[in-house]
Amino acid sequence: MEITRELDRKIEVAQAVMEQLEGNQPLSSVLSQVRLLANMMGDMVKVALMDILVHGLTNVPYQGKPFADEAYKKAGIQHMKLCSMEDLSKLDIDEIVNDPWREKIPVKDQAVTLSVYEMENYTPAPTISSWDSQEVANSKLQLDAFHNRVKSILITLRACIYDYVSGIWITSLREKDRIALLGPDYRFIIDKLDALHTPVGGDLLASVDALSSSNPDSWKLCALGCRNVVLKLGKILWNITGPNYQTQSGEVLDVSMNKEKIDYLLT
Repeated sequence: MEITRELDRKIEVAQAVMEQLEGNQPLSSVLSQVRLLANMMGDMVKVALMDILVHGLTNVPYQGKPFADEAYKKAGIQHMKLCSMEDLSKLDIDEIVNDPWREKIPVKDQAVTLSVYEMENYTPAPTISSWDSQEVANSKLQLDAFHNRVKSILITLRACIYDYVSGIWITSLREKDRIALLGPDYRFIIDKLDALHTPVGGDLLASVDALSSSNPDSWKLCALGCRNVVLKLGKILWNITGPNYQTQSGEVLDVSMNKEKIDYLLT
């Protein structure tokens, strides 16, 4: 089945990326796989973001400056938020020495434009020496602050990419379970159930998803949830005004005193 093969491929790629990140492999080594995964998901903004992370904000192939493609515009905004930093050229060693405990919230109005690979291999600043001039000491201080900020950005990017990939992995596994239980066309059925007069599609999916748990109590909740869906549909679809209901076979059912026809079907 084509849809199952596609889900298997998404699960395979996502799991490979997660394993590499959990194994402390460089973030740059998984970006191409994340780009592939985003492409499979039809997430063109994430595809563009991966291009920016691979090549650097100002070196994306086939993209001018500023970006003309809408996906790259949105990805560029995401990148600047993730890679934002303060203006380090204003750091002064004398101010820090005179007031080392001062606290302030930095204004992050700039962004690191390096690729992830360049960030990972960025050279640490040389150590400040007592014989350095103020100008040299300030330069070293600013370089050290930039190096630390780059390392902090890498941690943020790593966490964001892991969250994105693991979300696809979880969603794809759940989708496979739903298809196995409800069939490949279950989305069509759910959409019909979520029509204005029968909004129970979400209830049914929530109940079915409980089956993926290894806890037997979750299976009981699934059965109860499915029963509630049927009862809810019964109240919506069989809105009987009189005390009796006659089936197509001619049987007359007593539906008075808040009894529903569906109760007979369940017993």
